[in-house]
Amino acid sequence: MFKSYIIDGPVIPKTRSHGISSAILERFEELGGEAWMSTTVKKIIVRDGTACGVELDNGDIVDCDYVISNSSPYNMYTKLIDGRNIPKYQIKKLNSVKLAPKGFSLFLGLDKSAEELGIKNHSYFIYDTADTAKQSQLTRSRAGNNMQAAVCLNNGLPDCSPEGTCILYITALFTGDNAWDDITEENYVAAKREFADRMISNFEKATGTKIREHIEEIEIASPVTYARYLDAPNGTIYGFENTGSYGIVSRVATDAMGKKINHLYYAGGYGSKSLGYSPSYTTGYEAAAAVLKNIEKEAGVK
Repeated sequence: MFKSYIIDGPVIPKTRSHGISSAILERFEELGGEAWMSTTVKKIIVRDGTACGVELDNGDIVDCDYVISNSSPYNMYTKLIDGRNIPKYQIKKLNSVKLAPKGFSLFLGLDKSAEELGIKNHSYFIYDTADTAKQSQLTRSRAGNNMQAAVCLNNGLPDCSPEGTCILYITALFTGDNAWDDITEENYVAAKREFADRMISNFEKATGTKIREHIEEIEIASPVTYARYLDAPNGTIYGFENTGSYGIVSRVATDAMGKKINHLYYAGGYGSKSLGYSPSYTTGYEAAAAVLKNIEKEAGVK
């Protein structure tokens, strides 16, 4: 992803990121694929060490020869597969890694254009310090976290919102596991709004703009939101943490090790290529290629 960003340059699809997914789905169906929306998989069925189907939440059983899962490994191994069928190596591997940062996002609809507001760039990265170790430490709590990434989509797609308006979304990350430990049902809304208010102030201060009085629509997503609606463990939006001991090289190496469930393949941001749009596509491609290769191998095709 980094290589393509630097060498080829970024590209913004006119129909936004959802347009890419829609195009892939359209081609998938053209080639004979069948997609079921609003259909929840309750269980991955494993018999004699081999994945052979899925059970839906309505009780229906779908038999198959191979399963490709893009659920997080946490959910896959703790919710979707009976523990008796999970190789010990996979459990040990899961217990050895840490979750990547959790997400907090603001989605703002503003009643003036980006030009009128003085928002000149498509992307802004705002930090407290250039010391990455110190910055990481600051993101372990709500009180110390002022880091954010902001995107004004109109500076890439001018007509993405009605004339005289613009869209701005801002994301903060939380490292560690304790930044939201003090949250209860009673104080959640107040805490969420308090942090969102600070993010808006920080954006105005860093960019010299005034956006607060021009907010027409606002939605706030906390780590709790991501955990609830995406079933993301602890609200993480970046899969597993990329560390020296669990970077891409070590992920590729460890993926080739240990006993696995036969005919079960993984695609998604928790895998060897880490998280991002590009890895989402490439890991799906690689999983499909691995399935085809295994089909040929079992059929004796050389």
